[in-house]
Amino acid sequence: MRRYRDRLLAAPARLWAWLGLAALSAGAAVGYVTYPTFPTYDTLYSLIWGREIAHGHLPSFEAYRAPTQHPLYVLAGVILTPFGHHADRIMIAITIASFVALVAALYRLGKALAGPLVGFVAAGLTLTRLDFPYFAAVGYVDISYLACVFWAAALEAERPRRGTAVWVLLAMAGLLRPEGWLLLGVYVLWMGWHASWAQRARYVAYAAVAPVLWAASDAIVTGNPLYSLQYTSRSAQDLGRGKPLHDLPSLAITYLSEITKPYLLVAAAIGAVLAWRLGQRRFALVGVLFVCGAVSWLVIATGGLATVYRYMAVAGLSALLPAAFALGGFTVLPAGPTSRPGTSATTCASATTPTRSSSRC
Repeated sequence: MRRYRDRLLAAPARLWAWLGLAALSAGAAVGYVTYPTFPTYDTLYSLIWGREIAHGHLPSFEAYRAPTQHPLYVLAGVILTPFGHHADRIMIAITIASFVALVAALYRLGKALAGPLVGFVAAGLTLTRLDFPYFAAVGYVDISYLACVFWAAALEAERPRRGTAVWVLLAMAGLLRPEGWLLLGVYVLWMGWHASWAQRARYVAYAAVAPVLWAASDAIVTGNPLYSLQYTSRSAQDLGRGKPLHDLPSLAITYLSEITKPYLLVAAAIGAVLAWRLGQRRFALVGVLFVCGAVSWLVIATGGLATVYRYMAVAGLSALLPAAFALGGFTVLPAGPTSRPGTSATTCASATTPTRSSSRC
């Protein structure tokens, strides 16, 4: 038994990652089959609008109490129309698969930042934030959005200024939620910092794809390219989802606590300090994600839109990375005993003779 245990412990991290992904995928599939759920209001409307388009009609965005449209989900509704009454179950399967992808993205991002152990801890923390599997089980668009955002971050962390794959993922995110537009703008600044003006113009064009397509779909259907933003604001006020400005700071902390839990926020603060003290500069990417998530929530809240705690999800999930570093970041520490300044292992070895050792060692 000990021999088998030693072989397991000696297995490469890649093998454990694949085994973990297989187990998670199997568990998600069993849950999907065993616990049938029904899609939320937003997802059902995406299917209805997709069916209307597939049958040659404009989608009824202006229907009474209709939710805000999400272009990529409406497109999914068009594609799923031939499946008839099975379309809603397929949409749920897509969001559950997106949840599996989200957990995998947190692993890849944690691994890219500070090694496999931090990646495993980040994935485990994501799995135990039970709001996210619930959102997946009822078809919330947020899960697919988060999967796109964090896979983009993971790929960028592995190879800075990666380009194409990150642009595609962020554009998909921007067609799922308008908060993705802020991330696209930040990526333009990052990619264009040392680029030529021609390259910068191309990056701006890439970033404009999502908001332009969203506005175009609104304009074609309603005649107003800003319909989604204006309608969401009116709907939030009618439903009492807006909050006064003086409540927003405490509300932001409350929402972060609901998503991550207070003890993990403390661990995240500790991990952020440790990463800074240990010179882990790659964690700046996590800081950018956290700030973008918080800023986009503030823009939504101050713009009269709905202050829903799901909209703080990017910031909340970003906080799991420094929390994972606080728990598993010891793997980035230098191996061996710590030497005093001016003293090295080589110096000590050379100062040692068969008859006498240097007292400095």
